[in-house]
Amino acid sequence: MSFPPPTERQARILWLSLTALAVGVLAALVGLFGWALGWAVNKLSSVLLPLAIAGVVAFLLDPVVDAFERRKIPRVRAILLVFFLAVMLVLTLLATVVPQLIVETSSLIDQIPDYAGQLRQRLGTWLEQSPWGARAREAWDEQFGKSAQDWLTTALPVVSAWLLQQFSRVASWAGLVAGLALVPVYTFYFLMEKQGIEGRWTDYLPLRESKAKEELVFILREINNCLIVFFRGQVLVAICVGALLTLGFLL
Repeated sequence: MSFPPPTERQARILWLSLTALAVGVLAALVGLFGWALGWAVNKLSSVLLPLAIAGVVAFLLDPVVDAFERRKIPRVRAILLVFFLAVMLVLTLLATVVPQLIVETSSLIDQIPDYAGQLRQRLGTWLEQSPWGARAREAWDEQFGKSAQDWLTTALPVVSAWLLQQFSRVASWAGLVAGLALVPVYTFYFLMEKQGIEGRWTDYLPLRESKAKEELVFILREINNCLIVFFRGQVLVAICVGALLTLGFLL
């Protein structure tokens, strides 16, 4: 039994239906792939996060290591020297910032009751001078003033306790902490094997030598260069902002 061929309109509808079905299947596959990738990244976060941090740190430290290497210093010694300088810089910042931060926070906690009282007095004065007069002042004192002062007095300790609880919860992630402890090791490896990684990473792409592989290598190289410029630019911006804020606060 033979069927008559479809008309031009029927053929167009069939092709549109098949195209829509194909697009839907492709979108579903892309969504499924994204979900699977997110699931895998979530499960491997304790391993991938230290690698990502080490890669960013290696991006930032590589120009300094290259500068020392151009001065005829062996690369291993240059990396160790850069690590030493970075550790000293971090310790210096901690030694200068953390004590001052503790002193300022303690001072703020001690002065919160005074600030709350001043705020209550100013709001009460404003209400007394308003069209509602003394009646509004009395309502403020009875209902809002005391509660606002108590809230301001107790808010900071509650927030501090919550932050300490969150930090304790984060510190309990033994796997993540152990992975972060390996960041210097990964960073040293990335810096040490820079030339080998740059020269042979294309060999691990699951593609045979072709025009498509060349295009993919070009795109990945450009993405890598953009990431390097981005992270170094962010560090430069952070340094400039920190210097300007420090100068402004000192003034």
